[in-house]
Amino acid sequence: YNGDKELVDVSSAFTPQKVEFMKAGGSYAVVFGKKLQTFAAETLGIEAPAVYAASKEISHENQGLTAVEKIFNNNSVGVASETALHAGSDVRVKVNIVGSQDTTGPMTSQELEAMAASVISPIVDGAYQSGCHTASVWDSKAQSNIPKLMAFM
Repeated sequence: YNGDKELVDVSSAFTPQKVEFMKAGGSYAVVFGKKLQTFAAETLGIEAPAVYAASKEISHENQGLTAVEKIFNNNSVGVASETALHAGSDVRVKVNIVGSQDTTGPMTSQELEAMAASVISPIVDGAYQSGCHTASVWDSKAQSNIPKLMAFM
């Protein structure tokens, strides 16, 4: 916007899942809501009601899977088809721990999400990322945050 004038409409760039995050004021409320919903449905022995944005399932015929895609395909929750899912899919997966120690560059939860899911898991118990990758991209955000991280560590 420039005053009252709309310059560009970017709404079509947002997936239903991203819109859901924005409406909730961030992803945490949605992620934890899905975790609680999944736990409650499993405890009660019922299907989880469809109150969240539907999964987006992307598959490319005759295309192999990356290691991360294999993890997500083996642990998907509520996926409609038996077809292997590829990067760009937006599904729930059941994992207990997400970790990264990739010396070739950063592999954060955001990268894992971008490769195979918009949400790593509604039921993830823990995640870690080694501190050695925080300086691999020296952008303004990194320049601001790395001194804070080093002071904390």
